Amino acid sequence: MDDDLTYSGGLPALQDRFERRRAPFDFSDEVLPAEDVDLTHLTRQIVPESATRPQPGQADTSWTRKRRHIAQEFVGKSELAFLNAQLISNLRKRSWPNHAPALFCRLWAEHSDHLFKALNRDPGTVFRRLAKMHETRAARREARQ
Repeated sequence: MDDDLTYSGGLPALQDRFERRRAPFDFSDEVLPAEDVDLTHLTRQIVPESATRPQPGQADTSWTRKRRHIAQEFVGKSELAFLNAQLISNLRKRSWPNHAPALFCRLWAEHSDHLFKALNRDPGTVFRRLAKMHETRAARREARQ
């Protein structure tokens, strides 16, 4: 009986969910920056609020939706910090753009000081974001039932 399980559907349902979350992104015409992108320039570029909204003519793909979702946490921060989050999101999948691992390593090798300053490590902020994420997921589960 499902009521006795910690996760609805048990381990098989949990494994299915995990595998769906690891499906590679559909990029369509979108691409990550090239491996030789000017990273120093990205340290000076700020993520605009418009990055959180669909852009005219932009394809509605799993990647564009995820990129907009990630952008919500990086509005007002550097494009380099935003790129770091995008690369992590891709590298968690079963496959990713070929140059993503090298770009991620280069980003940290060349600009770790900038990233340490730009990325929020305040435990209170991290806790609040985790709580918000948990509440959002709980609300979505309730809405589906």
